[in-house]
Amino acid sequence: MADKCQDHPTHELKLFCDTCKVALCAECSVINHRPPEHTNRYLSDVAEEYRQELMQMTEQLKEKEESDKRTESVAMATQNSLTLKFEMEKKKLSERASEIVRNVKERETQLMRELETEYSLYQKRSELQIEKIKIEKESVHSTLGNIENIIESNNATSLIKTIGQKGNEVGQFNKPTGVIVNHDGDIVVADKGNDRLQVINRNGQCKHIIEYKKFCKKYKCSPFDVAISSNGLYYSLDVAHNIVVVTDDEGNILRYFGMGKLKAPTGVTIGPDGLVYIVDCYVIAHIKIFTQEGEFVRSFICNKSKLSIPFSVVVSNHRKVYMVDSNVGRIAVYYENGTFLYDVPIGGKPQGLAIDKDGYLYVTFFENKIIKFDETGNIIGRIDKDSDNINKPTGIIVTDDMKIVVADTGNHCVRVFV
Repeated sequence: MADKCQDHPTHELKLFCDTCKVALCAECSVINHRPPEHTNRYLSDVAEEYRQELMQMTEQLKEKEESDKRTESVAMATQNSLTLKFEMEKKKLSERASEIVRNVKERETQLMRELETEYSLYQKRSELQIEKIKIEKESVHSTLGNIENIIESNNATSLIKTIGQKGNEVGQFNKPTGVIVNHDGDIVVADKGNDRLQVINRNGQCKHIIEYKKFCKKYKCSPFDVAISSNGLYYSLDVAHNIVVVTDDEGNILRYFGMGKLKAPTGVTIGPDGLVYIVDCYVIAHIKIFTQEGEFVRSFICNKSKLSIPFSVVVSNHRKVYMVDSNVGRIAVYYENGTFLYDVPIGGKPQGLAIDKDGYLYVTFFENKIIKFDETGNIIGRIDKDSDNINKPTGIIVTDDMKIVVADTGNHCVRVFV
């Protein structure tokens, strides 16, 4: 049974004045709350509108599942907001009831119970949503673990040899940075901290040392990287003088070049066309190309891929030039004439790069790992394991028999994986 109007006891409260926020009877709407100064509606419509608002709030809560941790936070915030709104509405209802009319207490109690029922329902739904998010988080965590296990299981390589330790004696290294394999299958190491090259045989023993005889009385050659020509000459990238030093296998210096042309070189390689490619990162990254006799041929700017810290360069058998960008975490690929082709996104802080005969990319990372990618940047597998304790690896080469040789700079040694 509807409540009676206090001012007109014979009339029921069936209307609501939006202007005054009070319940009305029909007589009140004509006498004290007459349109257009007042906006009156049926009290049942107002209650229905309020119910619709609550239902709309419920739908909005359901749409707030965005992502794992962030979504959980949003859902919990929504629940807290709902609780706050409940308390605020409870207080408003109480104040409104006492201000409007004392005899609507019974109606107030009824509305409060309905509101509590609705709140309890919404709270349960929110708790279910939060529980669902937690389950999804656990599922994502488990999936990530499975992916890591898959990557680990795809790692068919293992460390078979560690060559050398820190020192300046024969077979010892001081921050080795570059590695190549010569025509005899020996590993040639740019032993930068000891200002020399070391030639290591297949058994991991030092075959001989190249110390750049009669190079300079005042300064020593500090090789950061090294390349080998088809006739067995070594092209050492001397970062102390910003030049390339050419020696034979005995260490006799035949020539050097790049004076005035190279400003901050970081990598050297010899392409299938017989030309010497050098990455120079001074101000703007360049690839500078010379003949093996040291004559400057051409250069091209590498800013089309927005390289910031180029580290190493490799030229494939298809005459594509690959340059590693350590800061952006990608490999930029060019034609040998300098035409930009595409970027290979790999993330992290890549350092050295090698390409095997099937076109797979092997990359050393500053984050102490070595990863194999396909030509589009998809991970094939990790070469090393955490237990190998790789420390700041740089230079890398893949031999004809698919051994992966890495300069483990931080551990002052060379690692061989198969």
